[in-house]
Amino acid sequence: MENEGYDGYQSRLRILGVCMVLVIAILIGRAGYLQIYEGDYYAGLADGNRIRIIPSMAPRGTFYDRNGQLLVTNRPGFTVSLLPLTSPIKDDVIERLSKLVNVPVEDIKDKIAAHSGFNPIRIKTDVTPDIVSIIEEQKDLYPGVMIENQPIRDYVLKQEGAHTFGYVSEINDQELEDKKDQGYKSGDIIGKFGLEKVYDQYVRGQDGGDQVEVDVSGRPVKRLGRKVPVPGNDLVLTIDKDLQTAAEKAVDSRLAAINASAAAAVVMNPQTGEVLALVSRPAFDPNLFAHGISSKDWAVLNNNPFHPMDDKAITGEYPPGSTFKISRYGPSLDHPERQLRGRGARLDQLQGSARTFRQRLFL
Repeated sequence: MENEGYDGYQSRLRILGVCMVLVIAILIGRAGYLQIYEGDYYAGLADGNRIRIIPSMAPRGTFYDRNGQLLVTNRPGFTVSLLPLTSPIKDDVIERLSKLVNVPVEDIKDKIAAHSGFNPIRIKTDVTPDIVSIIEEQKDLYPGVMIENQPIRDYVLKQEGAHTFGYVSEINDQELEDKKDQGYKSGDIIGKFGLEKVYDQYVRGQDGGDQVEVDVSGRPVKRLGRKVPVPGNDLVLTIDKDLQTAAEKAVDSRLAAINASAAAAVVMNPQTGEVLALVSRPAFDPNLFAHGISSKDWAVLNNNPFHPMDDKAITGEYPPGSTFKISRYGPSLDHPERQLRGRGARLDQLQGSARTFRQRLFL
């Protein structure tokens, strides 16, 4: 009986030993598989948790007039952004940041919810040095918040030529959906109007970035590499800066004299068709959009009954006036001896009166 019990104990011990050997063999085999066959994959995941790519926006191309005078350029600016973290951003940080940069909490949360990938979430563009100092000095109160050096579009003439040059602003959801196949991403600054929109692909350049090592809280601690941004291409326009300024002043002077608010003027070279100056009134300052237009400023533009965002020089519909006489009397060139007399009426829309006048043409 004792031998049978001892033999049973030995048998169970041998079975347990075999199981332990199998388990150890499986663990060693699995470890070897992960190290040899999947090592590069998991090393990449580990680096992904430790290394971040912080994009650096490329400056857009500069606009020059026909004589090489500067029209549109870039200036350095600071942007407050959120660096994507491994954990959700706390509500108290969002509320603190909202008060600092004067951006509603709901807007910040909407940007966070719509964000994907590791690109910074841009919250406020072109902030003052005071805000930059506060964030840099109180990093513990703003975990995940970073300051980006970002080129800000600078429209030198302000509202002069605004309808020609257009303006830039951050890409919206619909534009991102339409342009995602063209390399656009969330937070990009794109042309929204005028030449900025027409030549956006040509002047936008290629973004660069910094490869940085981050700590457990997601804060950058070391730069590992850098890709230098490539500036966009410049544009040389047919616009004459001095003539543009003169045309703007002439239109404003005339509007003030007759107490009117809307007008349009175009100066062209009749031999080439080049546009030398283009004026539309009322106008707007595109710099308002370059650093993020406020609700108050947008309301002023949007509620203006004379629609300053409309380019009246190319979208307005006006009577042809005397320009129509060319098509009417052109055939008479075949008979230079004929003298044409006519009687017509002109509607003076600015003064609201009708005047009769005689016209006498010798062709």
